[in-house]
Amino acid sequence: MQASLFLSLFLVVAAAGSIGEAETISPAFQNDSIDNGGTVIGGDPTGSLQSPGGVFLRDRRATRITVRWHDRTDVETGYRIERADVGQVWTWPGEDLWQEVASTGPQEGFPEIVDEGLIPERHYCYRAFAVDDTTEKRSAVRCAVTHAAQTQPIFRVQLQLHTADLENAGTDDDIEVLLQHRALIVPTGNSTWIDYSRNDFERGDHFAYDLNVRSLRRISDITQIFVEKSGSDDWCVSRIELIVNELTYFDQTFEDLPDDCFWVRAASDGRLVIPFESLRNHPQWGRFDPRVLALLSERTTTPLQTDDDPLPEGSLTTVKLPSQLLGLLHADMLSRVEAIIGDSIATEDAHWQSPASGQDSRVSLKTVDEDTYRIGFGIVGEAPFLPDAQIEASLELDVSAACNDAGDQISYAIAARDLRVNADFLIFWLENNIEDAINEQFSVDAIAQRLPLEGLPEGVRCIGAPVTISGAGDVEVRLLLARFFQDEAPEPLPPVDPSDTENDNNNNAPVTGPVANQ
Repeated sequence: MQASLFLSLFLVVAAAGSIGEAETISPAFQNDSIDNGGTVIGGDPTGSLQSPGGVFLRDRRATRITVRWHDRTDVETGYRIERADVGQVWTWPGEDLWQEVASTGPQEGFPEIVDEGLIPERHYCYRAFAVDDTTEKRSAVRCAVTHAAQTQPIFRVQLQLHTADLENAGTDDDIEVLLQHRALIVPTGNSTWIDYSRNDFERGDHFAYDLNVRSLRRISDITQIFVEKSGSDDWCVSRIELIVNELTYFDQTFEDLPDDCFWVRAASDGRLVIPFESLRNHPQWGRFDPRVLALLSERTTTPLQTDDDPLPEGSLTTVKLPSQLLGLLHADMLSRVEAIIGDSIATEDAHWQSPASGQDSRVSLKTVDEDTYRIGFGIVGEAPFLPDAQIEASLELDVSAACNDAGDQISYAIAARDLRVNADFLIFWLENNIEDAINEQFSVDAIAQRLPLEGLPEGVRCIGAPVTISGAGDVEVRLLLARFFQDEAPEPLPPVDPSDTENDNNNNAPVTGPVANQ
């Protein structure tokens, strides 16, 4: 089957609940008659009053959302902001759900209001009205889900898919998984074309696929599981499991359906959908392994100060993070890389080369030095009216980590460099397309994961996070935790990029390198 060539590392997924009916598909696919804004509610439709240019929902928290809109008129007497409390079970808000939450006088530019007192993990929709003495015109509707009350970080997501042991249950079509809606409901934008170099989705097969973590910063950012496919080769799924941070969050079988499986088809009623409320109501949703943050493995404590040491007097504790619990073992990293490559080539004229005899993957992951991997993989280029081209590619991945300014959070990241793509004959356009696709994905989707250091003793802060790749190819992260015996501690080492600012209007905004502040 065609692969998906999308290089972002550290992939993720979370969910839980029962399968929705065919009618409960993602709102992004069902609301063809969405309020398009600009509607004249009363007065003279020929007047110069203009509807707000759009509503933008940003700075989402557990109990508040900031609502911003675009002022496009000079004749308004004011604005009215309305909210609809949709709840956990998504439905397009009827007129009976809307209530005024704010009103203003005339505005300029991009005014905003903060709507507070909201309920965690709940759907809210907003619209803005521009008004004058006789007329009002409204914006399009924009919706969002508030965060969970408890912040739980995401560092890996997998989806284990079981194909039924049934004649014609397998498929060679392309499969896409979305953990958020494509549009309409914030957060948006998470999707992964799942394709490894193995023979995917064969009869009786089951396999855990790493998923893209783009636009996922915390577990509550997972708002659905949505599986769809291209083509006409129907696929029957007998079981689906969502694995987040190495723990099962959702598990569903389809024994109550004909053939004991769910037939995924290209038609809209053939999409497999696990909606928001089903995820949240699943008994395994929201789990978190406290061992990840316990910091109890390999500890050594030494004095900080020597005669030549510029650091103030204190003590330094070195803590090794549990690589097996963070998905940083060699096999984990190999799976993540293969998932990224597969996602990237999905939109290109290319597919995987078959693995060599006795091998499970066409991707190799080798250690170059203490913090660098070299990746090698092979794909086949499909050129019209020409033989398929064998394409060999390689790149290097630099692994790094750092503490935030407050010393209570660590970020670890992977950056790609030295990408090389070589075809066995002259199809430069395809070679360049593939190279551009990989480079673009690495530049757009920063590979950065954040882990709060909860429960640190008073006065202890993180000042550094050296990374090494072991002889076995596992990523090992050590934290340097310092306690200083004077009032002022030094700046954290090494410095951290403070560019992490959440903007839910653009969940695909790049994050470049280790992130300092969540």
